[in-house]
Amino acid sequence: MIVPINIKKIGLNVDSEVRIYMKKFKNFMLPGILNLYRRSILKCCFRFLPVYIFFKNFKHEFSFIDGVEEDILNIILNIKEVKFKLRNCDSITISVSKKGMCFLTSRDFIVRDFCEVKNPYLVIAKINYGFSISFKLTVSRFFSKRSQSNNTNNPNGISICSNRFPIKRVSFGNNKKYSFLNIKTDKTISPIICFLNSNSLILKSLNSFEKGKNKNNIFLLFDKRFIIPICNINLNIKFKNFLLFNKVKCLSELFFFYKRALVLKSKFRKNKGLVICNLAKLGFLL
Repeated sequence: MIVPINIKKIGLNVDSEVRIYMKKFKNFMLPGILNLYRRSILKCCFRFLPVYIFFKNFKHEFSFIDGVEEDILNIILNIKEVKFKLRNCDSITISVSKKGMCFLTSRDFIVRDFCEVKNPYLVIAKINYGFSISFKLTVSRFFSKRSQSNNTNNPNGISICSNRFPIKRVSFGNNKKYSFLNIKTDKTISPIICFLNSNSLILKSLNSFEKGKNKNNIFLLFDKRFIIPICNINLNIKFKNFLLFNKVKCLSELFFFYKRALVLKSKFRKNKGLVICNLAKLGFLL
C-alpha cells in the first residue's frame, strides 16, 4: 500500500534551506514515511571534492615551499575546507599561480562559468615577499559515498581524500496543521535539487515493487522551475511584476494541492488568463 503525500506549501527560507509542508500524518506513521525521504536524500545527493593536487618538484605532502609559511600538508588541509560548486562540467583542473607578498585564498580557485566557491575568503596560505607558489588542482563531482579507490590515480599528483558531506541536516516533524520536512545544505547543492532527486529515486523503487500501478498516488515534483525563486526564471515583465506585487516568491505559491491536482488560489482567479498564458509559455499546461 502506498500512502499519498499531498504537498500543501513550500517555504524557502534561504538558498541553503527549505521546508516542505505536507498533509498531517499520525505520529506512528510519520517516521516511516518521511524517514524514507531522509534516507533517499542522503543517498542520492552529490558533492564536488578536490581529487588531487600537483606541485612541481614536490612529490609528497611533507615537503616545504620556500617563502610560504604553510607546508604542503597544511595547504591540502585548508583546500579540503573549500566549498566547490561546478557548472557545465563534471571535472575541472585549475592552475593557480600567485606571487607575494600576499595571501592565497579560495577566491583564486574561481573559474567563470565553470567553478564557483561558496566561501571565497578562506585563507589557504601566506606567501612572503619575493616568493611565489604555483600548483594544479583537480576538482570532480561524486555521488553518494566516495571510496578511496575512486581517486584519480596520477603518478605526478598528491591524492586528496575528502569526506565533506553537503547535507547538513534532514529532519521532519509535526505542527498543528501540517507534517513538514526540513532540508539544509552547505550551499554547494540546492535543497530543492536534493528533494527532486529523492523523488526520482523513490519513484524507481515504487515502480519496481508496484509495477507502476499506483505511481500516481504520490505527488512528485520533476520541474525545478515550479519551486525555485521567480528571480531565477525568465518571465514576462508584466507577469513578474504581478507576482512581486502579490508577494509570490515561487510559482508553487499560486496554487494549492487538492486530491493530487493543482487548484489556482482564489485571490489570483481574477487574473486567471494572465497566469495560465504565461505558465503555458514555460511549458506548464494546466
